[in-house]
Amino acid sequence: NNALLGGSGDDVLFANGDSNRLFGDYDTVGGDDTIYATGNNNTLLGEIGNDVLVSAGHGNVLDGGSGDDILLGGTGSETYVFNLGNGSDAIADLGGTDILEIHGDIANWADLDITATKGDDGSFLNLMFSEGTTQWGDVTLDLANGQLLETLRLGDGAEMNFQDIYDGALEIPTADLDSLSASLEAVLDGADGLSETGEIADMVFTESGDGINEIIPDDDPLA
Repeated sequence: NNALLGGSGDDVLFANGDSNRLFGDYDTVGGDDTIYATGNNNTLLGEIGNDVLVSAGHGNVLDGGSGDDILLGGTGSETYVFNLGNGSDAIADLGGTDILEIHGDIANWADLDITATKGDDGSFLNLMFSEGTTQWGDVTLDLANGQLLETLRLGDGAEMNFQDIYDGALEIPTADLDSLSASLEAVLDGADGLSETGEIADMVFTESGDGINEIIPDDDPLA
């Protein structure tokens, strides 16, 4: 039941317990933060900046906040939060029963349009959100390194099955990067994704040459 608060720089926060709240940028100008949680029922809040949030427990909530964030989940059941208007997020999840919640200031959620596209090689599913001429950002599921989520839940409580969304999505060539979101490009360009073992607690992030984080196995998550 602790609160960990990052500052204005690029912070690394780690929680190895239950029911903690981790803020990447609490009441400050944000940096690009990395937040790990290996326990259960934790809330990870990236806030401002392009953040990386990693869950290796069960019942954790991952909310990247504003910016283009990468959210990584293990074999437990996670809830991912995307706030409309807060950029482009990418998600890779290894299993469990998982939910993507869409939050935002929408007067009538029935007016929200969702455009779903998928790679012709099955490597991704992208959801673009719009309302009339207003573009609200997008979320990409990295299916090359993770699995399909189970439920999409809108702000009015309406739910959709992700398998149904995937089956009905427009198929586009994966090589056509001009058609992909910034979040997908980040995943394909710089992040190797998650280990096939399903273990996230034994991994760390390192900086690759293009400035995008990738995951490598390691005994110490903070090494």
